[in-house]
Amino acid sequence: MEYQQLGDSDLVVSRVCMGTMTFGRQNTLEEGVEQLTKAFDEYGVNFIDTAEMYPVPTQPETAGDTDRTVAAFLKTRKRSEVILATKVSGTSDRISWLRSNGELCKLNKVQITESIDASLKRLEVDYIDLLQMHWPDRYVGGLFGQPDYDVNKEHEEGTDSTFEEQLGALNDAVKAGKYAKDKVDEKARLNLFPGFMARYKDSQVEKAVAAYSSIASSHGLTPTQLSLSWCYHRPHVTSSIIGATTLEQLEENLKAFDVRLTEECLEEIEDVYKVFTDPTKAYGVGKEKKNNKAD
Repeated sequence: MEYQQLGDSDLVVSRVCMGTMTFGRQNTLEEGVEQLTKAFDEYGVNFIDTAEMYPVPTQPETAGDTDRTVAAFLKTRKRSEVILATKVSGTSDRISWLRSNGELCKLNKVQITESIDASLKRLEVDYIDLLQMHWPDRYVGGLFGQPDYDVNKEHEEGTDSTFEEQLGALNDAVKAGKYAKDKVDEKARLNLFPGFMARYKDSQVEKAVAAYSSIASSHGLTPTQLSLSWCYHRPHVTSSIIGATTLEQLEENLKAFDVRLTEECLEEIEDVYKVFTDPTKAYGVGKEKKNNKAD
């Protein structure tokens, strides 16, 4: 396993980060702990990513169960051996069960503070290494946030804001065998939560997946190896967040980071990307057109 400094912080993280969004829903607590143990003990991972709304799809009955799974794992080792990241939910017009007063989620000081306190309690730790926005406030005009923010003001007000601010793009991965319409595994999220993944079925995703899968096949790779190794080759990516529901998937994901792509392969990927720059865009555009017609 390789390790890199995270931004300009003093955190040194593994090039692979363990995603946990299935823990507590598709995976039991015991299965989640088993995955984390294998990743840490056999592959050298030291980085875990969770979120207050996990597992997904988020719902009142299960929200927080992922954190409780991570907490069970953390009890098996020293806190200093684990880089722990979590996420505060962004503004939502439907998620009201994460806040004690029943308010819809918003990115403001009061809610962020409550989110941190609740996460610390569920995770049974006294600090979080990396706090992230799960998604931004997309409709805030002008500059987002406070341009003249001064951390000293927080200390004057008695607020401890000693966390490193990092922002990363968090995306769903698409695998050929899982997301082609005619090859959907019964345990894949497309079947378990069809509404959640609609954008992958009614868009250009199938064509894009087929094109990338063809590249993988021609270079003797699986789609998983191609996609995750491509992430490794990105100079701006410090660590790639992976996720798995089985130990077999986990090992395939982790071993993919030992694969190195040739310049020829990288160029072929770039060529396909130029054709399918935003594969799900057709889905959104199509819906917009339909809605406009209905109006």
